[in-house]
Amino acid sequence: MTVRYDLPSPTELETLVRQQDLAVTIYAATSPVVHERERAQVAVKSFFDEAIERAKALGASSESIETVRKRQAQHAGSAELWTDVSRSLAIFVSPDVDEAFVLPNHLEDGVHVGRHFELGQLLRARGRAQEAYALTLSANSWQLWHATPTARAEVLDLKGEWAHDAESVVPRTGPRDSLKRSAHEYQKMLIEGYAAHVADAVKQELGAVDGQGTVPLVVFANDPLASLFLPRVNGRRALLVKGAPDHLDAASIDEAIRDRLAAIAIDDTNAALAALAEGDQSRVERDIAAIGRAAVIGAVDTFYFDFTSREQGVLDEETGAVQFAGAGHDEEHLADGSPAEDVLARIASVVLSRGGEVVAVRGADLDPSIWRSPAVARLRFPVTR
Repeated sequence: MTVRYDLPSPTELETLVRQQDLAVTIYAATSPVVHERERAQVAVKSFFDEAIERAKALGASSESIETVRKRQAQHAGSAELWTDVSRSLAIFVSPDVDEAFVLPNHLEDGVHVGRHFELGQLLRARGRAQEAYALTLSANSWQLWHATPTARAEVLDLKGEWAHDAESVVPRTGPRDSLKRSAHEYQKMLIEGYAAHVADAVKQELGAVDGQGTVPLVVFANDPLASLFLPRVNGRRALLVKGAPDHLDAASIDEAIRDRLAAIAIDDTNAALAALAEGDQSRVERDIAAIGRAAVIGAVDTFYFDFTSREQGVLDEETGAVQFAGAGHDEEHLADGSPAEDVLARIASVVLSRGGEVVAVRGADLDPSIWRSPAVARLRFPVTR
């Protein structure tokens, strides 16, 4: 078993897309908290048990089923896997593949058994922005955090020397004894000075690690600090999580960051799809068969697809021709009886291998006035059908 703490490259995805004698996919929510980790271990065992029963029903060979059973025992007893879990596990098991991805973003529990792995959620995680900075800000203290695609939020080491609470900013604004102001005026001046001080610190510290300001900032704060700080965030996308942050632990901060990143992803996808609808339609394709042909010649710049949609068939990677499977109970096979695969995932793999971008979406999350399931592609250049 290989335990991974990163997302697969296009080359590695190509291995996962290939047809298997028996392919078992398991997604499970996890947590480093002990009792929640134990729940996840029980869930994964249950998913393996369910997968084995499904494999028997599908007529899988006894050798393939026994391999899955051995993989189950290895996963259950793996100290490497269970001592450093994050928020989700994605497990891919076949006679030839045994991969476990430990990821910080939320994946929905589920098990799939067939000839191909169910890659939709993994592709969704790979295509989303999964990095953010965070600021926990109160009068008592402030801290900067960093969450990445492969690691939960951790405190960011600061390069400069900064005051870390409101009272410590007083010498920067003048001794209190010299201020002929009311207590209310003093407190107002103190909080304003503190907000400005933290804003300067954040600007310098994040500028040193993200000078272009492309990574968003999630701010955990209450008013009046939130209202005083946010207008001072120049150029960087900032999102507010209201509430007192003093007692938040790393897990809670990371979870809130991932939720905000998910919201950003939906907003950005809606905006991109709206731009597609208003742009040059000769460079937009919605027909799956046409997208397949465009993908193999490297014409697809960005491929949006609904990972919850099942489009079974076969993509010919030389011609781009798509042959769809039958409907209903026989959707796992072509008309000639040969096995079908997830065409959308296969197209996604081809797009990535040609240097394109893939955005796996949940259609139900998007604006129905601009999204028509199951897929749309932005082309690098018009392609004649």
